[in-house]
Amino acid sequence: MTLRSVPADLRTDFRDGAPGDSPAFRIEGEEITAHADTMRVQQIFSNLLDNAWKHGGPKGEILVEVGRANGDAVVRVSDRGEGIPPGESERIFNRFYRVDRSRSQAVPGVGLGLAIAKHLVLLHGGTIRAFNRPGGGATFEVRLPAAGMSSAGP
Repeated sequence: MTLRSVPADLRTDFRDGAPGDSPAFRIEGEEITAHADTMRVQQIFSNLLDNAWKHGGPKGEILVEVGRANGDAVVRVSDRGEGIPPGESERIFNRFYRVDRSRSQAVPGVGLGLAIAKHLVLLHGGTIRAFNRPGGGATFEVRLPAAGMSSAGP
């Protein structure tokens, strides 16, 4: 399956929200083919884009970068929100974990999206990590086995 088209297809779901609340999407990079189940990859990126929209602000920009590195198909989803507090970058993938409990009522969700994304990435033999973006915001990087390399998972 090709990875660059998945975020492009999903951004329509976010544009259909309330008028004026859609974030700006920018998709950069090359078309990469990965060994992956299309429906599961859509779930992964739907959760990551939703997370970027919620925490980056509906008026903010969501940047999706697609490329290849060390035999992997790599997709990075970045926002311009508050970023990840120090020491939280691994915990945010735990089920029901919410980084900022004081914003829990303002930001919808129960803390399952990132846990589901991590589970699905691992199911495909890939990795996911999160880090702060220079200048503010967070980046979530997904690596999946690229087509033409040895495959793992579905």
